[in-house]
Amino acid sequence: MSQQDLSRFDAFTAPAARTRLGLALLLCCLALPPAAARQADSGNPPAASRLSQLAMALGDAPEPLRADFAVIAIAQMAEAHRAEAERARLEAAQLSRERDPTRWAGAVDAYAAELLAIASQVTAQSSLAIRIGAANNVYLIIDGTPVIVNGPLAAQQAAFEQQIIERFCGLYLCDELLAGYQAPLSASRPDKSETQWSFSQHAGPACSTADGLEFQFQDMENLRGYREACARIVAELDTLVRGISRSRSSGIRVDWNSLAIQTLPGSERHEVTLNTAGAVILAPLPGLATTPRLFALLRPWIAARVSGKSYRLVVINANRQLAPLLKLGPDGWD
Repeated sequence: MSQQDLSRFDAFTAPAARTRLGLALLLCCLALPPAAARQADSGNPPAASRLSQLAMALGDAPEPLRADFAVIAIAQMAEAHRAEAERARLEAAQLSRERDPTRWAGAVDAYAAELLAIASQVTAQSSLAIRIGAANNVYLIIDGTPVIVNGPLAAQQAAFEQQIIERFCGLYLCDELLAGYQAPLSASRPDKSETQWSFSQHAGPACSTADGLEFQFQDMENLRGYREACARIVAELDTLVRGISRSRSSGIRVDWNSLAIQTLPGSERHEVTLNTAGAVILAPLPGLATTPRLFALLRPWIAARVSGKSYRLVVINANRQLAPLLKLGPDGWD
């Protein structure tokens, strides 16, 4: 048995409780694969794989397509895990009792059986969401149960994902689905030069932009924090306007009353709902997601910007609206 094979069995040996589906899948959803963790440490987000691109393209697809994708992905997971368990049994004679993989193989078989049980319950009427994690890994939420789409071996993840793609794309025209795929937006960097500051005895300090947005603050006690918060919000608004404009240009209807930002568990990106049909864009918008009241106030201005119209909006008491972004300590900013 090679050192690589010993490492493989060490990686998947765990207490029996870990094989229970709910806990195991939840842990998978919250953990980054080693390669993704290294990329995150380097400051570079992992590149979206073709499977994650397909999953994002299916985000607002009809229910039957999403259900078929979920069934195929979970069935492929079960098949891959069973194959790995069988390989473990065949190699058991070469291992010492301390590293006997037969117990592990039995646990993996049980896990595969539970996956197949979930797949058998998926229909077009199931509550099904397809999400992308921080490492661009695909995970499904089926009737409240999270399932991360991972093979048993990280080194073979690309081949595992390709098998899912081939099966699904044998049923549907994936080229047409991917033609409408839009990659997650990158964040606009906060740039204080994009904002102008004015000071008056009556209105206090005010942060304004060239496109009609103004934030008025009541005091100057935390001026540094106000500057940082204003620059961040203006940058995120630029990111959001770019994303909505891109979606509209591809024919997606925007319902401004339905516009909402949702935090995605385990991801640095946020999901922006564009209409009641479920069309979304993905973008890093932590400031706007943290200030929902401010976001609601900004909707008319965002709509005007996307439509190329002039709109002046003054946000009074901006220190309260931006309070979640301000640090209470003496430095004034986190």
